[in-house]
Order: sequence, then structure tokens, then C-alpha cells
Amino acid sequence: MAFRKEPRPTVEAVLAESARYGVLRGSIYTVFEKWRMFINSVLKRAERELSLSHDDARSLIAFAKELVELLNEAEKKTRDGLAALYDDLRGGNTRVWSRGKTTYICSGEVCIKAHMSKDKTLKVFTLSIGTSGIQTYFPDLLKLPEEEYTALQLGWRASDETAERNKACIRTTQPWQLIAWLATRPGDARVHLHRVNINAKGLSLQLHIVAKNWEQRWSKEEAQSLAIEALQKGDYRPLLTWFLGDGIADWTGLGKTNPLRISVGKKRATEIANALRGTYSNRIVETYGNTARTLAKTLVD
Repeated sequence: MAFRKEPRPTVEAVLAESARYGVLRGSIYTVFEKWRMFINSVLKRAERELSLSHDDARSLIAFAKELVELLNEAEKKTRDGLAALYDDLRGGNTRVWSRGKTTYICSGEVCIKAHMSKDKTLKVFTLSIGTSGIQTYFPDLLKLPEEEYTALQLGWRASDETAERNKACIRTTQPWQLIAWLATRPGDARVHLHRVNINAKGLSLQLHIVAKNWEQRWSKEEAQSLAIEALQKGDYRPLLTWFLGDGIADWTGLGKTNPLRISVGKKRATEIANALRGTYSNRIVETYGNTARTLAKTLVD
């Protein structure tokens, strides 16, 4: 699956795949190219449509260039590592051992770890590639008041965001999430591409990003409680980034009888449903009427 031949991706296909699945997957020949296409396309569009200042446009171009260089480095390390591992597997020269629930398959210093996914339904293989990482800068594209950034950051912290040495950070396999998160925590950043995930659907990349100018202000539990309090007061902004971190939204056919459906993970879902005067079942919160229309407008805007 890692070395399977695939057609060269197009920008249109990459954007469609991201919109549908979030994660970009492919073989060793396509997955890095997909990321490069996505980053260049989306950031060029942002530069064009946001009427950026000269300095911000220059910073955004520099960020894209540095991220592409990181992808290039990671691609070479991944290709070399997988090729060496493949040759040794064919020659019977690999080392295999287990520790706990994880199995290690190694050739020299290159190792693939095999373990079950969190939901116990899929065997997951990961290759650590140890890129040098980049120290970069992401410009302030949104130009929002501090209070707006706080509301959006609250939702990220309620979902995927963590902390590293008291700085806000996130790990993601989705290029759109990388850009969306940095847009709400602009400034100096450190980005590592530290591993490649491998499963039956192909390869995907996992990036680790630290926002160096932003202290982590809340624990996850505090952020979730504050976000729910905001919902109860009719402020949907934290839910926007909470849903961007954890789940999906479906407003197909939204009307008087068709609900807005959002998924924000299991924790606190019942409280979110109550705050939205909706219902919760099978990981999905459904809400109707004016609440649904107002929330949908907030998500779209």
C-alpha cells in the first residue's frame, strides 16, 4: 500500500478530498505532493482574498515555503526508510519484537510500530521519521479583537489542543486544521512532521505544532465548561472551533423539520445538546428551528 502506483493528484481532487475526509491519504508517491498542493493552493487563495498587507503577504509566502521544505525533508526520509525496511523484509533481515500491545518491526534505526486503533477496529502502523522541524511565523490574517481570539481558542482547547511547556500546541493529520488553528494562534510557531501513519487506506502525515507566543490558559475540562457556559448564553463561537477539532457538521436540507447535526465527541455532548435545546444520540447532537439556523449561519460565516 505504501508503494502502490497512483495517478498524479490534481489541486481540484486534493481540495475535494480534504473537504470530504479532512485527512489527506495516498502512497509514498502522492501523499506529500497532496500536502504541498493543498498548502500552496489554500494560502495563495488566502493571500488573494483577504487583501493582506505587503508584510503579511510576504510572511504567508515565507511560511508556505518553509512548510514545503519540511515536507520535502520528510518525504526523503520516509522514502529512504520504507525502502530500506522493504529490502530487509524481503531478505529476512528485520528485527521484530513486542512491548505491551505494540509490535516493532525494525531495520537498522528505522522502525515501524504496529498497534490497534483507539476504537479497536483497525491495525495502525506508524513510522517515526524525526524531521529537524522548522521555526516559522504565521501572520495575523484575521485581525480580530482579543476577545474574539479568546472565544475561538477556547473551542480548540476543548477539543484537540494540548500544551507543551505551557504553550498551546496541537497534533493533526489534516492540513486545513493546521491552517485554521494557526489562524487563531498567529505568531511564532514550531512545526515538526514527526511520523507517518500507515493503514489499509494509505499513508497520512502527522504534524506537531507549537504556538510559541501563546500561553495555554486552560485545562481541557475548564475550556469545555467555559465553552458550554458560552453556549448557554447564546455565544456559538467556541463551539465552532470545538467542532472543527472534534467532529463534523451536516446542515443538508436544514429547515423547519430537518435538523442541524454536529459531532463534537462523547465528552460533554449531553450538556451541549441541552444548551442547544437539542438531542444527543450515537455521537451526534441534533438541533432544530431558530437555534439550528443561527448556529449554521455562525459555522458558515
